[in-house]
Amino acid sequence: MTNIRIIAPSCTIIYAGCVCTDLLCTTVSDGTLRVGILPSYEVSQMAGEVKIVINDGCIEHISEVARAVVYLDHVDVYVTPPPLTHTHSARTLTQINTPRALATLYDDGIQHLMLEGNSFFVMDVPTLATYRLTHHSLSCGENITLRGTLIDGDEYLVTLIYRDKWHILHELRASRIRVTREGIETVDIVEDMLLHEVKTVYHADQVKRYFRSTSPHRYVESMTGYLFLEAVMLGADEEARVYLSTSVDNMYTDILSLLGEYDTIESYQDKIALYDSRQTIAYPRLYDIDIVSGRITNVTCHR
Repeated sequence: MTNIRIIAPSCTIIYAGCVCTDLLCTTVSDGTLRVGILPSYEVSQMAGEVKIVINDGCIEHISEVARAVVYLDHVDVYVTPPPLTHTHSARTLTQINTPRALATLYDDGIQHLMLEGNSFFVMDVPTLATYRLTHHSLSCGENITLRGTLIDGDEYLVTLIYRDKWHILHELRASRIRVTREGIETVDIVEDMLLHEVKTVYHADQVKRYFRSTSPHRYVESMTGYLFLEAVMLGADEEARVYLSTSVDNMYTDILSLLGEYDTIESYQDKIALYDSRQTIAYPRLYDIDIVSGRITNVTCHR
């Protein structure tokens, strides 16, 4: 038997004649589990179904709208609601005519940037509340830039350059975006323990990142492992090494290999669980991190 939690925010879950909201906990045996998903915005018909195939207690298949995180004693299944069906007619939001192309931002329920001319190009863009198209002729090629503000307040910028055909040079989303003679600078505040401010500078083919803590809090020694893992996840190597004792500092590269790729850090029982949430079926790796006098002396992987 397998313990499964179906987590579907803003959805109604229908299973075995029962209806629940957001969360369903159940125990299933081997075979195929089918769960109906009705997003809160869909009132007329069943909008989706999650299918999970279990064999010998292991998940062999899961629907594209879901992903699974497999722990030792249970499985969490996260469901992404199907998109709302769009029936809008297309309307032009803004447009500029350049020597190379007619550039149009239009909305048919989804926003698109389209370039028509010697070469045809179209791409989806996130929903912008404000938007502006600009054009520049540079020595490296002609470029068109769409810049705007997203509904959540973040800024968005996409720059396309023409070299025989249109190519995406930059597509950026950040809390702040600034364009200077030296290049493009983005600033993001990461919602981690130290509220890191991450500044990224794009200049020619070079990308440089700078990290700064904006949190006023000081954490107890027992949280050192989490602070270290968050710094590693950001790529802030210089900061991460501050948490290591001198006895393991020269093993930093080996520790990175032991940790592997991850974008999620969780506490699981008395261990720290790491996994990549972008995987359809993720198996968290469990770690112990030994700390002496506020510094990490050992990292052990149990799975």
